[in-house]
Amino acid sequence: MKSMLFEINKKRWLTLFLVALSATIFRLILQAFIPSSGSNPFPPSAIVKAGLLIPSFAIYALITYFLLAVVFVIIQGCLPGTKIKKGLMFGFLFCMMWGIYLFEPLPHVSRAHNK
Repeated sequence: MKSMLFEINKKRWLTLFLVALSATIFRLILQAFIPSSGSNPFPPSAIVKAGLLIPSFAIYALITYFLLAVVFVIIQGCLPGTKIKKGLMFGFLFCMMWGIYLFEPLPHVSRAHNK
């Protein structure tokens, strides 16, 4: 059985990249509206010190969204419904997972509450 990845043509790869790029740009724009708490108990990393936080975040997001798009292409044949319904359900489920992750307390927050 041939792998699904090898069946994706060049146009599909470009489409997946454009989807990932647009999701990354959208996320970067929305991220700018999230206020900073101003309190961070951790020392700045080498990436922050070098001023590369935004470019490294953009690369990370681009890779993540691209891989999510590839996974969707691979599994969409097994999902019920139209392409739009499949895409919305896939996106919604990942959105819910990330939302739950964001509500998980960070280690330094839970230590402060336990004292």
